[in-house]
Amino acid sequence: SAAQSKQATSAKPQQQQQQEQEHSNNDNNNNNNNNKNTGSATHQFFGCKHEGKCSAENDCSCVGNHSFCEKFCGCSMECAQRFAGCDCKRGQCRTDDCPCFVAHRECDPDRCRSCQSYLPPHIVSSVMQWLRDNESKTNELDEEQKAAVEIAVNGMNGITPFTLCANCACTQERKKRLWIGRSDIHGFGCFAAESIKRDEFVTEYVGELISQTEADRRGKVYDEQYNISYLFNLNEEYCIDATRKGCKMKFANHSIAPNCRAKIVTVNGDHRICIYAQKDLAPGDELLFDYRHDNVDNAQQPNWFHHNQK
Repeated sequence: SAAQSKQATSAKPQQQQQQEQEHSNNDNNNNNNNNKNTGSATHQFFGCKHEGKCSAENDCSCVGNHSFCEKFCGCSMECAQRFAGCDCKRGQCRTDDCPCFVAHRECDPDRCRSCQSYLPPHIVSSVMQWLRDNESKTNELDEEQKAAVEIAVNGMNGITPFTLCANCACTQERKKRLWIGRSDIHGFGCFAAESIKRDEFVTEYVGELISQTEADRRGKVYDEQYNISYLFNLNEEYCIDATRKGCKMKFANHSIAPNCRAKIVTVNGDHRICIYAQKDLAPGDELLFDYRHDNVDNAQQPNWFHHNQK
Protein backbone atom coordinates (compact mmCIF):
# COMPACT_ATOMS: atom_id res chain seq x y z
CA SER A 1 0.00 0.00 0.00
CA ALA A 2 1.10 3.56 -0.65
CA ALA A 3 -1.10 4.96 2.09
CA GLN A 4 0.80 7.17 4.53
CA SER A 5 -0.73 6.41 7.92
CA LYS A 6 0.42 6.64 11.50
CA GLN A 7 1.35 3.73 13.77
CA ALA A 8 0.75 3.14 17.46
CA THR A 9 1.46 0.59 20.14
CA SER A 10 -1.31 -1.95 19.75
CA ALA A 11 -3.65 -3.38 22.33
CA LYS A 12 -2.53 -6.65 23.82
CA PRO A 13 -4.60 -9.75 23.10
CA GLN A 14 -7.42 -9.87 25.56
CA GLN A 15 -6.92 -13.28 27.09
CA GLN A 16 -4.51 -12.92 29.99
CA GLN A 17 -2.54 -16.11 29.27
CA GLN A 18 -1.49 -14.77 25.86
CA GLN A 19 -0.99 -11.08 26.69
CA GLU A 20 2.69 -10.71 27.45
CA GLN A 21 4.13 -13.06 24.81
CA GLU A 22 1.94 -11.89 21.93
CA HIS A 23 2.46 -8.23 22.82
CA SER A 24 6.22 -8.73 22.81
CA ASN A 25 6.13 -10.48 19.44
CA ASN A 26 3.68 -8.09 17.80
CA ASP A 27 5.57 -4.93 18.71
CA ASN A 28 8.41 -6.11 16.48
CA ASN A 29 6.28 -7.05 13.47
CA ASN A 30 4.91 -3.96 11.72
CA ASN A 31 2.44 -3.88 8.85
CA ASN A 32 3.99 -3.34 5.45
CA ASN A 33 1.74 -0.45 4.44
CA ASN A 34 2.74 3.13 5.09
CA ASN A 35 -0.20 4.11 7.24
CA LYS A 36 0.36 5.17 10.81
CA ASN A 37 -0.12 1.67 12.12
CA THR A 38 -0.82 -0.39 15.22
CA GLY A 39 2.18 -2.45 14.17
CA SER A 40 0.58 -5.79 15.04
CA ALA A 41 -2.28 -8.14 14.26
CA THR A 42 -5.08 -6.55 16.27
CA HIS A 43 -8.52 -7.43 14.96
CA GLN A 44 -11.85 -5.66 15.21
CA PHE A 45 -14.11 -7.20 17.82
CA PHE A 46 -17.55 -8.48 16.82
CA GLY A 47 -19.85 -9.67 19.59
CA CYS A 48 -21.00 -13.27 19.82
CA LYS A 49 -24.57 -14.31 19.02
CA HIS A 50 -25.59 -17.85 19.81
CA GLU A 51 -27.87 -19.96 21.97
CA GLY A 52 -26.71 -21.23 25.34
CA LYS A 53 -23.59 -20.38 27.32
CA CYS A 54 -20.42 -19.18 25.67
CA SER A 55 -18.39 -22.23 24.70
CA ALA A 56 -16.67 -23.79 21.72
CA GLU A 57 -19.49 -26.33 21.49
CA ASN A 58 -21.99 -23.50 20.98
CA ASP A 59 -19.81 -21.81 18.36
CA CYS A 60 -19.07 -18.77 20.50
CA SER A 61 -16.92 -16.49 18.35
CA CYS A 62 -15.29 -14.96 21.45
CA VAL A 63 -14.16 -18.37 22.70
CA GLY A 64 -12.97 -19.27 19.20
CA ASN A 65 -10.97 -16.02 18.91
CA HIS A 66 -9.53 -16.35 22.45
CA SER A 67 -11.06 -13.01 23.41
CA PHE A 68 -13.34 -11.86 26.18
CA CYS A 69 -17.03 -11.23 25.69
CA GLU A 70 -17.89 -7.52 25.69
CA LYS A 71 -20.91 -5.33 26.43
CA PHE A 72 -22.41 -5.77 22.98
CA CYS A 73 -22.32 -9.57 23.01
CA GLY A 74 -25.61 -11.43 23.14
CA CYS A 75 -24.71 -13.29 26.33
CA SER A 76 -25.62 -12.17 29.84
CA MET A 77 -23.51 -9.83 31.97
CA GLU A 78 -22.79 -12.82 34.21
CA CYS A 79 -21.11 -14.74 31.40
CA ALA A 80 -17.90 -16.37 32.63
CA GLN A 81 -16.19 -15.35 29.37
CA ARG A 82 -16.47 -11.63 30.17
CA PHE A 83 -13.50 -9.65 31.39
CA ALA A 84 -13.73 -9.54 35.18
CA GLY A 85 -12.43 -6.00 35.57
CA CYS A 86 -10.15 -4.90 38.40
CA ASP A 87 -10.50 -4.75 42.14
CA CYS A 88 -7.75 -2.20 42.63
CA LYS A 89 -7.48 -0.06 45.66
CA ARG A 90 -8.35 3.49 44.78
CA GLY A 91 -5.52 5.23 43.01
CA GLN A 92 -3.71 2.04 41.91
CA CYS A 93 -5.02 1.81 38.36
CA ARG A 94 -2.50 2.48 35.55
CA THR A 95 0.04 0.29 37.31
CA ASP A 96 1.06 -3.28 36.49
CA ASP A 97 -1.04 -4.41 39.48
CA CYS A 98 -4.19 -3.47 37.56
CA PRO A 99 -5.37 -6.27 35.22
CA CYS A 100 -7.18 -3.73 33.04
CA PHE A 101 -4.05 -1.64 32.50
CA VAL A 102 -1.90 -4.71 31.82
CA ALA A 103 -4.41 -5.88 29.19
CA HIS A 104 -4.39 -2.45 27.46
CA ARG A 105 -7.96 -1.83 28.56
CA GLU A 106 -9.51 1.10 30.34
CA CYS A 107 -11.33 0.31 33.56
CA ASP A 108 -14.96 -0.64 32.95
CA PRO A 109 -17.47 1.50 34.88
CA ASP A 110 -19.81 -1.51 35.05
CA ARG A 111 -17.19 -3.99 36.30
CA CYS A 112 -14.52 -2.00 38.16
CA ARG A 113 -16.39 -0.62 41.14
CA SER A 114 -13.69 -0.23 43.77
CA CYS A 115 -11.57 2.30 41.82
CA GLN A 116 -14.33 4.91 41.26
CA SER A 117 -14.31 4.41 37.48
CA TYR A 118 -18.12 4.55 37.66
CA LEU A 119 -18.12 8.29 38.40
CA PRO A 120 -19.73 10.19 35.50
CA PRO A 121 -17.65 12.85 33.69
CA HIS A 122 -19.50 15.83 35.18
CA ILE A 123 -18.83 14.53 38.69
CA VAL A 124 -15.17 13.97 37.87
CA SER A 125 -14.95 17.54 36.54
CA SER A 126 -16.44 18.84 39.79
CA VAL A 127 -13.98 16.79 41.83
CA MET A 128 -11.05 18.11 39.77
CA GLN A 129 -12.30 21.65 40.38
CA TRP A 130 -12.53 20.92 44.12
CA LEU A 131 -8.89 19.78 44.06
CA ARG A 132 -7.82 23.01 42.38
CA ASP A 133 -9.84 25.15 44.77
CA ASN A 134 -8.44 23.39 47.83
CA GLU A 135 -4.86 22.91 46.67
CA SER A 136 -3.38 25.30 49.23
CA LYS A 137 -5.27 23.58 52.08
CA THR A 138 -4.30 20.03 51.11
CA ASN A 139 -0.65 20.44 50.07
CA GLU A 140 0.60 19.48 53.52
CA LEU A 141 -1.37 16.23 53.73
CA ASP A 142 0.59 13.01 53.41
CA GLU A 143 -0.56 10.14 51.17
CA GLU A 144 -2.40 8.33 53.94
CA GLN A 145 -4.28 11.47 54.93
CA LYS A 146 -5.19 12.22 51.32
CA ALA A 147 -6.56 8.71 50.85
CA ALA A 148 -8.84 9.24 53.87
CA VAL A 149 -10.40 12.47 52.53
CA GLU A 150 -14.02 12.03 51.42
CA ILE A 151 -16.28 14.65 49.87
CA ALA A 152 -19.83 14.87 48.54
CA VAL A 153 -20.41 16.22 45.02
CA ASN A 154 -23.83 16.88 43.53
CA GLY A 155 -25.50 14.48 45.95
CA MET A 156 -22.90 11.70 45.58
CA ASN A 157 -21.26 10.89 48.92
CA GLY A 158 -18.05 9.06 49.79
CA ILE A 159 -15.96 10.31 46.86
CA THR A 160 -12.22 10.22 47.58
CA PRO A 161 -10.83 13.05 45.42
CA PHE A 162 -7.16 12.11 45.67
CA THR A 163 -7.66 8.56 44.41
CA LEU A 164 -9.73 8.96 41.24
CA CYS A 165 -9.33 6.13 38.75
CA ALA A 166 -6.53 7.13 36.39
CA ASN A 167 -7.37 4.43 33.82
CA CYS A 168 -10.62 5.76 32.37
CA ALA A 169 -9.53 9.11 30.93
CA CYS A 170 -10.72 8.32 27.41
CA THR A 171 -14.08 7.05 28.69
CA GLN A 172 -14.55 10.23 30.71
CA GLU A 173 -13.06 12.48 28.00
CA ARG A 174 -10.41 14.01 30.28
CA LYS A 175 -8.77 15.71 27.32
CA LYS A 176 -6.10 18.37 27.64
CA ARG A 177 -6.43 21.79 26.04
CA LEU A 178 -4.46 22.03 22.80
CA TRP A 179 -3.51 24.73 20.30
CA ILE A 180 -2.81 24.65 16.57
CA GLY A 181 -0.01 26.80 15.22
CA ARG A 182 2.83 27.05 12.73
CA SER A 183 5.46 24.41 13.34
CA ASP A 184 9.22 24.70 12.87
CA ILE A 185 9.16 21.05 11.82
CA HIS A 186 6.52 20.88 9.11
CA GLY A 187 3.47 22.99 8.27
CA PHE A 188 1.05 23.28 11.17
CA GLY A 189 1.63 21.60 14.51
CA CYS A 190 -0.28 20.75 17.67
CA PHE A 191 0.81 22.44 20.91
CA ALA A 192 0.01 21.98 24.60
CA ALA A 193 -2.20 24.76 25.94
CA GLU A 194 -1.71 23.68 29.56
CA SER A 195 0.81 21.79 31.66
CA ILE A 196 0.69 18.04 31.08
CA LYS A 197 2.44 15.51 33.28
CA ARG A 198 4.27 12.45 32.03
CA ASP A 199 1.97 9.48 31.26
CA GLU A 200 -1.16 11.64 31.44
CA PHE A 201 -3.88 11.17 28.81
CA VAL A 202 -3.67 14.00 26.27
CA THR A 203 -6.52 13.27 23.88
CA GLU A 204 -8.00 10.68 21.52
CA TYR A 205 -7.09 10.58 17.84
CA VAL A 206 -10.50 10.67 16.18
CA GLY A 207 -11.81 10.79 12.64
CA GLU A 208 -13.83 8.87 10.10
CA LEU A 209 -13.87 5.09 10.60
CA ILE A 210 -13.11 3.44 7.25
CA SER A 211 -12.07 0.00 6.05
CA GLN A 212 -8.45 -0.83 5.27
CA THR A 213 -9.39 -1.22 1.61
CA GLU A 214 -10.82 2.30 1.55
CA ALA A 215 -7.77 3.55 3.45
CA ASP A 216 -5.49 2.12 0.77
CA ARG A 217 -7.53 3.85 -1.95
CA ARG A 218 -7.57 7.21 -0.15
CA GLY A 219 -3.94 6.92 0.87
CA LYS A 220 -2.78 6.75 -2.74
CA VAL A 221 -4.75 9.90 -3.52
CA TYR A 222 -3.40 11.75 -0.47
CA ASP A 223 0.18 10.73 -1.28
CA GLU A 224 0.04 11.66 -4.95
CA GLN A 225 -1.91 14.91 -4.66
CA TYR A 226 -1.06 16.32 -1.23
CA ASN A 227 2.00 14.44 0.11
CA ILE A 228 0.24 14.45 3.48
CA SER A 229 -2.11 12.07 5.23
CA TYR A 230 -4.13 11.89 8.42
CA LEU A 231 -4.76 8.14 8.24
CA PHE A 232 -4.10 6.14 11.39
CA ASN A 233 -4.47 2.36 11.49
CA LEU A 234 -6.86 1.23 14.22
CA ASN A 235 -6.63 -2.54 13.67
CA GLU A 236 -6.40 -5.08 10.86
CA GLU A 237 -9.88 -4.25 9.57
CA TYR A 238 -10.32 -0.51 10.13
CA CYS A 239 -8.47 2.78 9.89
CA ILE A 240 -9.17 6.29 11.22
CA ASP A 241 -9.14 9.06 8.60
CA ALA A 242 -8.99 12.51 10.21
CA THR A 243 -8.69 14.39 6.90
CA ARG A 244 -12.23 15.82 6.92
CA LYS A 245 -13.32 14.85 10.41
CA GLY A 246 -10.85 14.94 13.24
CA CYS A 247 -9.38 16.85 16.16
CA LYS A 248 -6.35 19.07 16.76
CA MET A 249 -4.15 16.06 17.44
CA LYS A 250 -4.12 15.23 13.73
CA PHE A 251 -1.67 18.12 13.28
CA ALA A 252 0.89 16.55 15.64
CA ASN A 253 4.15 16.09 13.75
CA HIS A 254 6.55 13.16 13.61
CA SER A 255 9.75 12.80 15.61
CA ILE A 256 12.10 9.95 16.41
CA ALA A 257 12.55 11.60 19.82
CA PRO A 258 8.87 12.15 20.63
CA ASN A 259 7.29 13.64 23.72
CA CYS A 260 4.01 11.74 23.22
CA ARG A 261 3.06 8.19 22.36
CA ALA A 262 0.02 6.66 20.69
CA LYS A 263 -1.52 3.50 22.05
CA ILE A 264 -4.48 1.37 20.96
CA VAL A 265 -6.66 0.83 24.03
CA THR A 266 -9.81 -1.23 24.44
CA VAL A 267 -12.45 1.15 25.81
CA ASN A 268 -15.79 -0.44 26.66
CA GLY A 269 -15.17 -3.11 24.03
CA ASP A 270 -13.97 -0.84 21.21
CA HIS A 271 -10.46 -0.03 20.03
CA ARG A 272 -9.56 3.63 20.52
CA ILE A 273 -6.38 5.55 19.68
CA CYS A 274 -5.23 7.22 22.88
CA ILE A 275 -2.41 9.75 23.03
CA TYR A 276 -0.32 9.97 26.23
CA ALA A 277 2.47 12.33 27.27
CA GLN A 278 5.87 10.67 27.28
CA LYS A 279 7.43 13.45 29.38
CA ASP A 280 6.30 16.52 31.29
CA LEU A 281 5.02 19.19 28.90
CA ALA A 282 4.69 22.93 29.44
CA PRO A 283 2.21 25.27 27.71
CA GLY A 284 3.52 26.01 24.23
CA ASP A 285 5.43 22.72 23.79
CA GLU A 286 4.80 21.12 20.41
CA LEU A 287 3.35 17.61 20.64
CA LEU A 288 5.32 15.01 18.68
CA PHE A 289 5.08 11.27 18.29
CA ASP A 290 6.79 8.62 16.20
CA TYR A 291 4.79 7.76 13.07
CA ARG A 292 6.98 4.66 12.65
CA HIS A 293 7.29 5.20 8.91
CA ASP A 294 10.85 3.89 9.15
CA ASN A 295 9.40 0.38 9.23
CA VAL A 296 8.49 0.54 5.54
CA ASP A 297 10.29 0.86 2.23
CA ASN A 298 11.85 4.29 1.57
CA ALA A 299 9.99 4.60 -1.70
CA GLN A 300 6.69 4.50 0.19
CA GLN A 301 7.60 7.14 2.76
CA PRO A 302 6.33 10.73 2.40
CA ASN A 303 8.92 13.22 1.14
CA TRP A 304 8.91 15.32 4.32
CA PHE A 305 9.62 12.26 6.48
CA HIS A 306 13.28 12.19 5.49
CA HIS A 307 13.72 15.81 6.61
CA ASN A 308 12.19 15.22 10.04
CA GLN A 309 14.46 12.63 11.61
CA LYS A 310 15.09 14.42 14.88
